[in-house]
Amino acid sequence: MRLDGCADDDTWRGPRPMLCRSTLVLNQRQLHSAADDLRTHAHRFEQQAAELDAIAAARVGLAG
Repeated sequence: MRLDGCADDDTWRGPRPMLCRSTLVLNQRQLHSAADDLRTHAHRFEQQAAELDAIAAARVGLAG
């Protein structure tokens, strides 16, 4: 995730170094956004798992 810090005018070869840098920045933003979404979904799954565990424990308690 530090590749953009290494990217300067000497890094890129060819006629479109700005396009390369812009693409890199866009890809990093997309990656960060996807990681945030995954964290959000993981948190929801953890909450749902805890709720299901509590329901299961309550049912075992009622049956026992």
